[in-house]
Amino acid sequence: MHKRLADFFARFGLFLINLGFDTLINKLFWPMKLKIIPLLLLILITGCKKTKISYDKNTVACGIKNPLENLVWLKTEFQDIAGFPETNGIVLYEFKGKEVIDIYKSYYSSLNGRQFYCDGKRVQFEAEQDLQDYIRNRKKIAILFGQKFTLSE
Repeated sequence: MHKRLADFFARFGLFLINLGFDTLINKLFWPMKLKIIPLLLLILITGCKKTKISYDKNTVACGIKNPLENLVWLKTEFQDIAGFPETNGIVLYEFKGKEVIDIYKSYYSSLNGRQFYCDGKRVQFEAEQDLQDYIRNRKKIAILFGQKFTLSE
């Protein structure tokens, strides 16, 4: 009988100790929880603000006003880089009487970007010399998108 009574009090004592410890933890850390939750919400809200994208909507390229919105293929390319004007760019050039749009994306392996005609087809250079001829003889008409972006003339 004494063994069962001792076992009961031992288990009851452990229960009381556990209850007291949990209560102590809650009393100490509950106010901190109340402060952390609004802080995390504030960080989440301010960290998710949208970057304002700035470009001249009156620019005309390929005979179309605001080509970044109104040329379907270019809009798709633009949306891919719209949040990063510091490291990406879209530039309108003239070469051999045609408008060519160069798209510079920071993840491209080439610093020369990729060149497109107004219909969205890629400009194909048959040889390295053709690309060098393009770079030397193109005329910059407008920077459609990008800032702090060094571009050759």
